[in-house]
Amino acid sequence: MSRKGEKGKVPRRLSPGRHRFRKILTCLVGVLLVVAVGCKVEEKIELRLDGSGVQVVKIIVPLPFASDEAMKKVEDQMASDGYTIAGKGLDASGGRFVTGEREFNDVSELSTNDSSYSFMRLHRGWLKRAYWFELEANSTLGSGVERYVTVEMPGPIDTTSLGTADGRRVSWDASGGGTLNVEGSGWFLPAWLKLTVLGLVAVLIAVWVILRKKAATSPVSTKFCMACGAKLGLDARFCTACGRGIDGGESNVQAEPVTG
Repeated sequence: MSRKGEKGKVPRRLSPGRHRFRKILTCLVGVLLVVAVGCKVEEKIELRLDGSGVQVVKIIVPLPFASDEAMKKVEDQMASDGYTIAGKGLDASGGRFVTGEREFNDVSELSTNDSSYSFMRLHRGWLKRAYWFELEANSTLGSGVERYVTVEMPGPIDTTSLGTADGRRVSWDASGGGTLNVEGSGWFLPAWLKLTVLGLVAVLIAVWVILRKKAATSPVSTKFCMACGAKLGLDARFCTACGRGIDGGESNVQAEPVTG
C-alpha cells in the first residue's frame, strides 16, 4: 500500500544500521554452551513524533544456566552493542535478568540482518498526523529464545497486522518471526500555535487580574435616598424624587459601593 510522507514522497525502506541484535542471541548460546532453551528477550520501543526514541531490552536466563560468569558475559555484550545497563537481578519468572536501554535518532538504527525497523510520519490534515511503523523479524525459535516486542506509538493505534493493540501500545510475540505493521494517528499542534494559545491565555489572565484590582480599589460613586430609594449624586443636598432634605448626606442617605 502506498503511503505519502511529509513531503508527498512514498517512504523508502531504510537501510540497516550497525547495531547487531544477533550478537545478543549468539552470546546467549555461546555462554550457555547449549541451545538457549527457556531464555527470553523482552524488547520495548518507545517512538517519538520524529522517529527517534528509546529501546529497552531485557534478557532473562533460566537459573540452571544463569551463572555469574554467564550473566557477566551477557551484560558485557549488551554494553559493547551500545546499551546502558539499567538493571539486573532476579526475575519474577524465576530466572536472572539484565536490562539495557539505548536512545536512537531514527528507529532504522536498530535494524540488523535479522530484524528491519521502519517508521514514517504521515499527513492527515492540517492538525492531524498519522504514524506508520514496520518491524520485519526472523524467527528466534531455532536458537531456543523467546522474543516479545512492545511498541509504543506517538499516537493512538488504529490498526495492527499482528499482536494486540491497547491505546498507543501494541504487544507481539515475535518468536516465530513475521512482519508487524502498525498504523496510528493523533492530533498535532505546531509549536508556534501552542505558544500563541499560551500567550493569549496569559494576556486574558493578566487583564482579568487588573480589572479585579481596579474594582476593589474604586471609590464609592453612588448613594440612595433613605426615604424613597432614589439614586442620588454624591454631593446632593436633597432628594430630587421625593424632595426630602439630605442632612449632611449622613443621616438619611446610604452609600453603595461599586463592585466589579
